[in-house]
Amino acid sequence: MVIRVLAMLALLAVAASAAPDCSAGCVLSGEPVCGANGITFMNDCLALCAGAGVAHAGACAAPGSVAAASAEPAPLEKHPIGQFLAFGAASASDAVSTASEAPRAVSASDIARFASEGYALVGPARLGDFAVTKPEKSPVSTAARASMAAASDKPVFAVRVLPDEGLVYVSARPIVPESAAGLTSASTPSELPTASAAPVEAAAAIAPGEPLASASDVHVARARVRSSGRKLRAPGWDEVTELLDYPYKAIGWLNIGFASGSGSCSGSVFAKSAVVTAAHCVYDRYSGSSIRKARFTPHHFFNTRGALTTPYGSVEAYSFDFLSGWSENDDIERAWVSDMAVILLKKEVGPTTGMLGFAYDEAGYSGPISAAGYPGESPRVQGMYYRLKGTCNLQDADGTDGQMDFKTPTQNTCLTPCSIAEQGQSGQPAYVADGANFVVRGVLSHGPPAGQCYGYDTYTEVDKLHYNFLAGYRTWSAPQA
Repeated sequence: MVIRVLAMLALLAVAASAAPDCSAGCVLSGEPVCGANGITFMNDCLALCAGAGVAHAGACAAPGSVAAASAEPAPLEKHPIGQFLAFGAASASDAVSTASEAPRAVSASDIARFASEGYALVGPARLGDFAVTKPEKSPVSTAARASMAAASDKPVFAVRVLPDEGLVYVSARPIVPESAAGLTSASTPSELPTASAAPVEAAAAIAPGEPLASASDVHVARARVRSSGRKLRAPGWDEVTELLDYPYKAIGWLNIGFASGSGSCSGSVFAKSAVVTAAHCVYDRYSGSSIRKARFTPHHFFNTRGALTTPYGSVEAYSFDFLSGWSENDDIERAWVSDMAVILLKKEVGPTTGMLGFAYDEAGYSGPISAAGYPGESPRVQGMYYRLKGTCNLQDADGTDGQMDFKTPTQNTCLTPCSIAEQGQSGQPAYVADGANFVVRGVLSHGPPAGQCYGYDTYTEVDKLHYNFLAGYRTWSAPQA
């Protein structure tokens, strides 16, 4: 009873406070509030200026749950939305940014920046350093799979992190799953023929084994001559050493740089300024922080002379978008269904590289499927491009559970065309030829370590929810500076 009275008094205090002058923006400090739209904001100024109003002081109840009348509001760092914000002292890692490091205020234009897309600015983003690895996971049980399928009914929101500005936005409403039983978006070949791309060979600048001075040196470091004869520990992959046509030129290398080092993932272009990858490449659910920067280089490869070749250049990330389900507040079995993210780029690349489509079907997918990406364990130099050697024929009988097992119906070892991938290939697309289309059916999420012949990889599947998540980016372009 006392808690309810205190909550009511806090709400009255918020209501009684002077309405903020939204034209002057908001300071990024204060006490969290629950907006009337069910979204947690860093303070009442952000909630009111977003037009959300204030339901009560403190964080909202977790999406999909109803807080008891006597319950105390959840601490910000334990809330599915609030945990994306920089708050007080870092509790998970010394490397995580705190509110004192974030911008102290935002302008009215910052607050309204993505309002037309349905996003509200909720506060400063938690940014940090963390190792980007391919999560290891054994094949899940039937019961666990059912739990993962049930997770798709839980409301999830789209989260957008702007690393350069340290801000986080959240969709004002949950992502609504597509109602149709199956859909396929059109893919788009590049506007320019492959032959028109003039390969650019980077000069070797850093000797093998030389430490990187900073994250900015990472791209140059990839230019050093690769080791001859070094093969992947996992069989079934062919190195790409020449310029290939679409769809291979729409797949690229993600260099994830931060103060203490670098990591890498893979991704594929599916819109003019958007790349789809794995959520664990951009947000660490254990430390609660997003990466500080990333650069995407489409069709990045080493030619037969061992020279780094970047025919389409590279572009920096503008934002990292992912679903709130990829958080430490859900157990890992439930979080896997949200291990997909979109990296929005500062410049368009799709018209040059071509854009893959994406597709789902409630009945799942059975048939031949391809994959390509950038392994980061066996090769001496990160950034070597590999594609699946043979034809993987998989059978996925459920297109609604958010997971696609990369294996043949009778697979019991990794010595099959459905080969196990390495760290660095996280986020690579599993795609199929659908008539004239090449469409993504999933992105690499987790699986056993490379070189160990057991189990199989699992891809986060494009299902009804992810289809609508991706569909919103087809015409997206970065705001002009």
